[in-house]
Amino acid sequence: MGIGATSSDSTNIASNIDRATIVLRQQQNTFTDINWFPGELLLEIFSQAIEFNPVASPVCPVIIRCSHVSSRWRDIVLACPRLWSAIIADQFTRPGLVQMALARSQNRPLYVHISNQNPSYNKTESSSERAMANLRTICELVKGELPRIRHLHLHLVGHVKYDADMFFSSKAQATQLKSMSLLLASHVPLDLAPNTFPSLTSLKLRHAVLTRAPAFPPSLTTLELSACYDVSLWSLLISFSSMSLLENISLAHVRFSNTDDRLPEGPLVPMRHLKTLFIALPRRIASQLLPRLEIPHQTEVEIQLDMAEINRHVRLMRFQSPVEPFDMDFVRVLLERRTSFFLLGTGSASNTALYSAQYRASVGSSVSLELVPSGHGDAASQSIHIGKVTLTVTGSPGGPSPIANYLGAGQVDLGMAHLKILERVWASSTQPLHEVGRRK
Repeated sequence: MGIGATSSDSTNIASNIDRATIVLRQQQNTFTDINWFPGELLLEIFSQAIEFNPVASPVCPVIIRCSHVSSRWRDIVLACPRLWSAIIADQFTRPGLVQMALARSQNRPLYVHISNQNPSYNKTESSSERAMANLRTICELVKGELPRIRHLHLHLVGHVKYDADMFFSSKAQATQLKSMSLLLASHVPLDLAPNTFPSLTSLKLRHAVLTRAPAFPPSLTTLELSACYDVSLWSLLISFSSMSLLENISLAHVRFSNTDDRLPEGPLVPMRHLKTLFIALPRRIASQLLPRLEIPHQTEVEIQLDMAEINRHVRLMRFQSPVEPFDMDFVRVLLERRTSFFLLGTGSASNTALYSAQYRASVGSSVSLELVPSGHGDAASQSIHIGKVTLTVTGSPGGPSPIANYLGAGQVDLGMAHLKILERVWASSTQPLHEVGRRK
């Protein structure tokens, strides 16, 4: 362009640049493979990106970020209710965002994950009235959609007080609910009416106050109770008898009522479909519960003494020797089940010794016991034969093993099985109790 160019020439040049830019962008888009994807394939990709992803950001969900990429992506996202069926929220989520997702999901089954345990957790902000109001509002919004919730994860801790009965106070049934996980900072007893959850198969409760006679849905295949309160052991057994489909049971640090009372006599509770059983309870509770369960041979059973009980034993018995590591009658009852189990006990005078025992049945085989301490240094092994029991002991640096002496005296008949015991010895002055007993 020469010096004599007019303003109209400048306008034409600007228009030409705009047109060329548009053409260039269109040509650039044609080179991007994803723009050639059919809408159905993009929809499947979006679904995989958001489906049941509890670690996704509740503040800016994945699906909203996808809708900001292009107008085509936005149209696909807005036209599919399934993409809005995952409701993931925390104390920072705007209730309006949850309301929009509920509306766009139409009548699709919902996956609901509400928690104030976000990685960006801030005590000051999370304890504010605004944060608590947000969570309560979100819970009320979701509660109105209870009949179409399929998976519910409700974990509210700290300063947020919300009772589960408030969530299930409506007369509507959770007809589609398959799995539920609850952790609530509430002292109100939780009453789970079975007719409210006709399809529930997985139930996980933490820090819940249960009614003395909990009524669990008979459709359950998985039941996990952790740090729950005021549970009646007898009522729990009755509940087990009504849940014939149970495959997985976990009872960890549950506080039972009337723990000094012995269970009344009664028939064994059949657990025909049980695959795994995990118990972390005081021994006086576990020794009453386990003999009353009719457990299949192939069931894997893991047992841990309650850590509070271990602490009591250590304080009372640290300077006493010898210390009986197990109630061997209790162990024998377990062995007769021909299952697998993991057991913690207490140990000797100068050490805090915990024993883990793993048992797997092998019908018709002799018993083989192997004790290996985790102390430093090498020590010679010795073998003890008690009938069909072969006991191999590696002496600990601090002296002979009390469990070896106990078994070597022939005070227990372990019967026909295969048993391996690992003895781990930690110096009480160097090993924190909360680290003792961790499985490697």
